[in-house]
Amino acid sequence: MPMRAVHHLLCLPGLACGIALAQALPDSGPPPGHSQQRSERIRLEDAGSRIDELRVGGQTRIISVQPKIGPMPGYEVQSPDGALRRAGSQSGAETATAPRVWNILKF
Repeated sequence: MPMRAVHHLLCLPGLACGIALAQALPDSGPPPGHSQQRSERIRLEDAGSRIDELRVGGQTRIISVQPKIGPMPGYEVQSPDGALRRAGSQSGAETATAPRVWNILKF
């Protein structure tokens, strides 16, 4: 048997596997828990501060506060349900409503 014929015979199983793996999977829709939820960005501003709020599916996820007066840095108030909560956050910056987080370094 010529070498070229042997080479073609050895390539056939790989080609068959590639065709089988390349078949399209049926569309099953979005994964559970990842439905199309409406997101809103709300900005409130007065003489003393600017507040940006992110709501997803009607629930508040993040509130960012940027003071305009004085040397206070901006901070975030995270949602009370634990979304984006940092691990081991027992720093004393937590309130009865939600923890506050100060961003020290921003890139």
